[in-house]
Amino acid sequence: MACVPLFKEHRRWGGEVRTSRDEHTVAEGTVYVSGEIPRVTPYEGGLLGGMRFREERGWTSEPHLMDERYAAIDIAGKGLVIFSACSHAGIVNVVKDAVQKLVRPVYMVIGGLHLAGPELVPRIPRTVNFLANELRPAPTYVLPMHCSGCQSKIALERALGEGCVPAGVGIKVEIRGDREGDRDYSLPYLQPTSPDTKPSIW
Repeated sequence: MACVPLFKEHRRWGGEVRTSRDEHTVAEGTVYVSGEIPRVTPYEGGLLGGMRFREERGWTSEPHLMDERYAAIDIAGKGLVIFSACSHAGIVNVVKDAVQKLVRPVYMVIGGLHLAGPELVPRIPRTVNFLANELRPAPTYVLPMHCSGCQSKIALERALGEGCVPAGVGIKVEIRGDREGDRDYSLPYLQPTSPDTKPSIW
């Protein structure tokens, strides 16, 4: 098992370590960082062999990897750009949580979709169907990276066409917002009917 630097080592090297169980923003409020991602999609179960590192206990079994988070930026006139690390929580769970919490359409999904490997292949058709057909509006772009696997990239390209953009380390993505256009960007079916209800889009 690889050696993981402890928080005290990061501090010794000059880093500032902040921990939080709750959702919060960084970069002067421009980037949303999720809290714990609810596991609500039946076919996005835990991962065999999943582990968690705690300074006081070392490595322990954690098939659901509950400490994973995602980040999102709301682009004016476009919608959410969701950054998922490896999607151990399941990319469908990630997207559902982002839409429910932020009440905005999804413009782009970037990151590993964790669909590589024979044990995860059965998830691919349902994941692609959610992104391409169930989520409304569908993302304009999905950029599958590293642990997404070739089969999911092929399936996403068939469903989304040029909306699927295989990506990797070193790419640069530039998105231009439109504040004027955002004023007319009305999606009433994404709006909760009351403060106590979540938007229903699937």
